[in-house]
Amino acid sequence: MIQTFGQAKKKLAQFASSLGLGDVGAAVNSALDELASTRNWQRLRRVRRFAVEAGTVALPQDCGQILRACMNGAPVSLRGPDYDFLMSGPGDLDALPEGYRYVTGLQDRGFFPVMYDPASAGGVRLAAFGTDDIGPAAIRVVGTDASGARVSSSAAYKRWEDPLLGVDGETYAAVEASAASQTGLVTIERVVLPEGLSGYVSLYGLDGGSFAFLSSMHPAVRVPEFRRYRVPGFSAGETYRLLAEVRVRFMPLLDDRDALPFETLLPVQYMLQSLYYMNSGEVKQADEYRQRADAALVMREAADQERAGVVVLNTQYADSLGEASVTDWFNI
Repeated sequence: MIQTFGQAKKKLAQFASSLGLGDVGAAVNSALDELASTRNWQRLRRVRRFAVEAGTVALPQDCGQILRACMNGAPVSLRGPDYDFLMSGPGDLDALPEGYRYVTGLQDRGFFPVMYDPASAGGVRLAAFGTDDIGPAAIRVVGTDASGARVSSSAAYKRWEDPLLGVDGETYAAVEASAASQTGLVTIERVVLPEGLSGYVSLYGLDGGSFAFLSSMHPAVRVPEFRRYRVPGFSAGETYRLLAEVRVRFMPLLDDRDALPFETLLPVQYMLQSLYYMNSGEVKQADEYRQRADAALVMREAADQERAGVVVLNTQYADSLGEASVTDWFNI
């Protein structure tokens, strides 16, 4: 049974001291984060569809990696970050070798502080929008300017007046005025959000009278990261359809109505106890509770993966549950 964050905090309140924290929610989030990273759990997988219109695919913040993928309906291979450097490989895929086959797969490029890089060679000033009223100069950004110098800046922040309607010219002028003192950034190396946020923050680059979307960031993750994949052989002007099975990255729960990723609280309790004993220096006891937490989820995993489908007895026999064809003569 899936339970909410509020239910978990009530039922696990007695274990809040496991991490030496007075905040029950923080303790539960720490335990969930540990559980999520122990295995590639079936409940932490999702199938997502993307429309790829550039040479790089940027995953949302809650996606850790692509496990399997299809491009334009056909399965494609996934390659690691070292693919460019193989002695028998193609080399630098930013400049595709002549004769290289178009769109042979996806290549993992690792983690980046934003989903999309600034598009202007001269640099862009930054603006952030969210539902919280946190005041100006609240989002810290580190990057490089047009001269290559490393600079630190504060993104102009404005509260959404109506996120569904977008930003009009008057709002753009107001944000541009508040960002006038910023140094234009060509690359972004790090983004740091302030504490106390409750809603997602959207980061934009001010570019020629309009906003260019850069990333959408979870309020509880102070230093966001996004995974990107290169599409070797991408043809400009075309749109590719990407079907991907992704591993979900655990994001801290904030609202009491948020749902836990696992359907039982017992592994969370065991992990809280494991963290307590580890902090106390009792490593053996900590490992035992960690194994209990893992085993409890493994049993759930086995039950989740049971299939109630058709049992194939003989595909080559007419009237069999798994017959290969409705034509009798085909089933020898």
